[in-house]
Amino acid sequence: MTAEVECRKEKVQLMLWMSVKADPEGRIDDVCRLLEESCQVDKIYYLYTYGKKNKDETVKKVAEEMLSKYPELEAIPVDIGDANDHNEVYEGVKSLLKIRLQEFNNLRICATGGTAAMHAVWLVLYAVGYYPSNTGLFRISNQKIDPINFKLDTYYSVIRETEKKERIDNLFDVPDSESGRKVYDDILRYAKVPNAPLLILGERGTGKTHAVRNWIKTVKFGSAKDKVPFVHVACGNFDKNMDSYLFGYVEGSFTGAKKGGAVGLIEQARNGILFLDEIQDVSKEVQRKLIKILENKEYTKYGATDGDPIPIDFNLVCATNVSEEMLREKLDLDFYDRICMYKVSMPPLRERREDLLLIWRDVWKDVCKKTCNENLQNNPFIDVVLEKYFETSDLAGNYRSLQRIAYLKIAWGEDKSTEEILKMVENDDRLDRTSPDSSDNFFAQFENMRWNDAGASFKRQLVEYCEKKYGSLAEVEKKTHWEIKTMQNAKKKEVYC
Repeated sequence: MTAEVECRKEKVQLMLWMSVKADPEGRIDDVCRLLEESCQVDKIYYLYTYGKKNKDETVKKVAEEMLSKYPELEAIPVDIGDANDHNEVYEGVKSLLKIRLQEFNNLRICATGGTAAMHAVWLVLYAVGYYPSNTGLFRISNQKIDPINFKLDTYYSVIRETEKKERIDNLFDVPDSESGRKVYDDILRYAKVPNAPLLILGERGTGKTHAVRNWIKTVKFGSAKDKVPFVHVACGNFDKNMDSYLFGYVEGSFTGAKKGGAVGLIEQARNGILFLDEIQDVSKEVQRKLIKILENKEYTKYGATDGDPIPIDFNLVCATNVSEEMLREKLDLDFYDRICMYKVSMPPLRERREDLLLIWRDVWKDVCKKTCNENLQNNPFIDVVLEKYFETSDLAGNYRSLQRIAYLKIAWGEDKSTEEILKMVENDDRLDRTSPDSSDNFFAQFENMRWNDAGASFKRQLVEYCEKKYGSLAEVEKKTHWEIKTMQNAKKKEVYC
């Protein structure tokens, strides 16, 4: 076969799942040989199970043999105890694939090999539309490729196809968690309303900036979003003269003013998005000027004494990491009333555990780009220790906790274990939990409660936190020696603010 003909072949990715001990030697050779009669295999995902005995030795041997023979192959162990248990196989392959779905392109899955449970799981996931739309399933029959066409018209398959369409149309993923989905739906609904301010509340690092830069900007401006102005103002970084930065100034308005004056951040956001982060730090004077701009759609530069006001139009989004009660105290109520018509509370990541693998994938890619490690971005680091961390940690830094893990893993590679890296991250998370902002946010919620109600609310939150951390009240009892009945009563206690 000539090189010219070879180049015209369709490039595909191959995935197959074998049981190392049971499969005959050379099975992967047969699959590749038959597939390459009509396609060019660009990437091989070799999923394998190894049973409970001789785990480390078998894994090392398989990886070395496969990688030496197929440079384009990635050997991926699937850590399950029983390859004949349908539930265990289903959860194993689904969790493995979920984090990597976006890197698959023109995927071909070989359903031959492995146990009957493995074969059934391939079929079920294919039938309900779990894989990307250009995925093909096949089996080996009489030394030939036999395509499998097996689809089910189920409620779940319809939902999956709808979600895929949303991802394509809106250019971002739909959260799986209930709390993440609610925020997603609220933001999309509010972002469709033109010229309406939006207020986003949430702890530090919960993704408020990400939501504005990606979700809101995409909904408001669609495919043209990259050309639309987006001005992110961290209000806490400005001193009392913030209005000169925000509104611009005229020449001679203060000592050190530039000749000819300067354009302000509001002007830079014209017909785009002005994102005022840490809105609680804006002075009352600036708030009153913003009220006039929101009402009249015009502004005046700092230091201007004559001339007509400048017409302006932009989309205002405000965000804060303090509680809503504290925000009301810090802001002029007239200003607060104008920015809170639409408000969204970003939940902490500990309340979005179903989304963590997808979030981790995005964080990993972002950190790889920032650290010039693009070769790693399509292979997010994940192991059983990190998965357990995602299930149990309170992730006090939220996105920042995940970013710390990614940065540290890239720096240390295999020289530090996952446990060592997570210990370093947990030390930083401890500082997040005890920082002034986080403690103010936490204790402010009790200020307007009666004494007994404040105590009851604290106990309930403490029990819920421990239950999430340790997995069950029974485990909490082992760690703390608190009685289960006492904790159950604390969770049921009604609180009247």
